[in-house]
Amino acid sequence: MRPKWYILLALAAVLIASTIAISLATKDTDEDTDQGILVSRWYHPGEKDWVSIAETEASDSQIRSWGYKDKNPQFYAQMNKGPNMVAVNRWYHPGEKDWVSIAETEASDSQIRSWGYEDKNFQFYALKLQN
Repeated sequence: MRPKWYILLALAAVLIASTIAISLATKDTDEDTDQGILVSRWYHPGEKDWVSIAETEASDSQIRSWGYKDKNPQFYAQMNKGPNMVAVNRWYHPGEKDWVSIAETEASDSQIRSWGYEDKNFQFYALKLQN
Protein backbone atom coordinates (compact mmCIF):
# COMPACT_ATOMS: atom_id res chain seq x y z
CA MET A 1 0.00 0.00 0.00
CA ARG A 2 1.26 3.49 -0.93
CA PRO A 3 1.83 6.11 1.71
CA LYS A 4 -0.93 8.73 2.10
CA TRP A 5 1.30 11.57 0.93
CA TYR A 6 1.12 10.13 -2.62
CA ILE A 7 -2.64 10.58 -2.51
CA LEU A 8 -2.24 14.19 -1.38
CA LEU A 9 0.33 14.81 -4.11
CA ALA A 10 -1.99 13.33 -6.76
CA LEU A 11 -4.90 15.48 -5.52
CA ALA A 12 -2.69 18.58 -5.58
CA ALA A 13 -1.63 17.80 -9.17
CA VAL A 14 -5.27 17.40 -10.23
CA LEU A 15 -6.19 20.68 -8.49
CA ILE A 16 -3.33 22.57 -10.19
CA ALA A 17 -4.17 21.10 -13.62
CA SER A 18 -7.85 22.00 -13.15
CA THR A 19 -7.00 25.55 -12.11
CA ILE A 20 -4.79 26.02 -15.18
CA ALA A 21 -7.45 24.57 -17.49
CA ILE A 22 -10.16 26.84 -16.04
CA SER A 23 -7.85 29.85 -16.26
CA LEU A 24 -7.08 29.19 -19.92
CA ALA A 25 -10.73 28.51 -20.76
CA THR A 26 -11.96 31.74 -19.17
CA LYS A 27 -9.05 33.98 -20.19
CA ASP A 28 -10.21 37.38 -21.42
CA THR A 29 -9.25 37.54 -25.08
CA ASP A 30 -10.15 41.21 -25.54
CA GLU A 31 -6.86 42.82 -26.59
CA ASP A 32 -7.62 46.24 -25.13
CA THR A 33 -7.65 44.74 -21.63
CA ASP A 34 -3.86 44.37 -21.61
CA GLN A 35 -2.48 46.28 -24.56
CA GLY A 36 -4.91 49.13 -25.09
CA ILE A 37 -6.73 49.94 -28.32
CA LEU A 38 -5.21 49.35 -31.71
CA VAL A 39 -4.46 52.43 -33.81
CA SER A 40 -4.00 51.76 -37.52
CA ARG A 41 -2.99 53.86 -40.49
CA TRP A 42 -5.29 53.82 -43.51
CA TYR A 43 -4.60 55.05 -47.03
CA HIS A 44 -7.09 56.85 -49.29
CA PRO A 45 -5.91 56.40 -52.90
CA GLY A 46 -8.26 59.07 -54.28
CA GLU A 47 -6.99 61.74 -51.89
CA LYS A 48 -3.48 60.26 -51.68
CA ASP A 49 -3.68 60.72 -47.93
CA TRP A 50 -3.00 58.64 -44.82
CA VAL A 51 -5.02 58.86 -41.61
CA SER A 52 -4.51 57.22 -38.21
CA ILE A 53 -7.74 55.80 -36.77
CA ALA A 54 -8.23 54.08 -33.41
CA GLU A 55 -10.33 50.92 -33.50
CA THR A 56 -12.90 52.61 -31.24
CA GLU A 57 -13.56 55.40 -33.76
CA ALA A 58 -15.05 53.35 -36.61
CA SER A 59 -15.31 49.80 -37.89
CA ASP A 60 -13.06 48.57 -40.69
CA SER A 61 -16.06 48.26 -43.02
CA GLN A 62 -17.10 51.85 -42.27
CA ILE A 63 -13.57 53.13 -42.93
CA ARG A 64 -13.46 51.20 -46.21
CA SER A 65 -16.81 52.74 -47.21
CA TRP A 66 -15.12 56.18 -46.90
CA GLY A 67 -12.63 55.09 -49.58
CA TYR A 68 -9.72 54.08 -47.35
CA LYS A 69 -7.76 50.85 -47.78
CA ASP A 70 -4.39 49.35 -46.88
CA LYS A 71 -4.88 49.16 -43.10
CA ASN A 72 -1.51 49.17 -41.31
CA PRO A 73 -1.48 48.58 -37.54
CA GLN A 74 0.72 51.20 -35.86
CA PHE A 75 0.55 50.95 -32.07
CA TYR A 76 -1.68 50.48 -29.05
CA ALA A 77 -3.07 53.49 -27.20
CA GLN A 78 -5.21 54.03 -24.11
CA MET A 79 -8.74 55.39 -23.79
CA ASN A 80 -8.38 56.24 -20.10
CA LYS A 81 -6.04 58.98 -18.94
CA GLY A 82 -3.38 57.80 -16.57
CA PRO A 83 -0.21 59.26 -15.07
CA ASN A 84 2.03 60.97 -17.63
CA MET A 85 -0.63 60.57 -20.35
CA VAL A 86 -1.56 63.20 -22.91
CA ALA A 87 -4.63 63.49 -25.14
CA VAL A 88 -4.09 63.00 -28.87
CA ASN A 89 -6.55 64.76 -31.18
CA ARG A 90 -7.15 64.41 -34.89
CA TRP A 91 -7.54 67.59 -36.97
CA TYR A 92 -8.70 68.04 -40.56
CA HIS A 93 -7.40 70.55 -43.12
CA PRO A 94 -10.20 71.12 -45.69
CA GLY A 95 -7.98 72.95 -48.20
CA GLU A 96 -5.41 70.16 -48.26
CA LYS A 97 -7.90 67.36 -47.52
CA ASP A 98 -5.40 66.24 -44.92
CA TRP A 99 -5.72 64.64 -41.48
CA VAL A 100 -3.18 65.02 -38.70
CA SER A 101 -2.98 63.57 -35.19
CA ILE A 102 -1.42 65.95 -32.68
CA ALA A 103 -0.81 65.52 -28.94
CA GLU A 104 -2.27 68.36 -26.86
CA THR A 105 1.21 69.37 -25.70
CA GLU A 106 2.63 69.81 -29.23
CA ALA A 107 0.77 72.99 -30.19
CA SER A 108 -2.12 75.12 -28.96
CA ASP A 109 -5.54 74.83 -30.59
CA SER A 110 -5.26 78.40 -31.87
CA GLN A 111 -1.88 77.63 -33.45
CA ILE A 112 -3.25 74.50 -35.15
CA ARG A 113 -6.26 76.47 -36.42
CA SER A 114 -3.88 79.14 -37.80
CA TRP A 115 -2.35 76.40 -39.94
CA GLY A 116 -5.79 75.83 -41.51
CA TYR A 117 -6.85 72.76 -39.54
CA GLU A 118 -10.33 72.39 -38.02
CA ASP A 119 -12.70 69.68 -36.77
CA LYS A 120 -10.69 68.69 -33.68
CA ASN A 121 -11.64 65.20 -32.44
CA PHE A 122 -10.26 63.32 -29.44
CA GLN A 123 -8.67 60.00 -30.44
CA PHE A 124 -6.85 58.45 -27.47
CA TYR A 125 -4.27 58.99 -24.73
CA ALA A 126 -0.56 58.40 -25.20
CA LEU A 127 2.45 58.51 -22.91
CA LYS A 128 3.83 62.01 -22.56
CA LEU A 129 7.49 62.32 -23.44
CA GLN A 130 9.63 63.94 -20.79
CA ASN A 131 11.81 66.80 -22.05
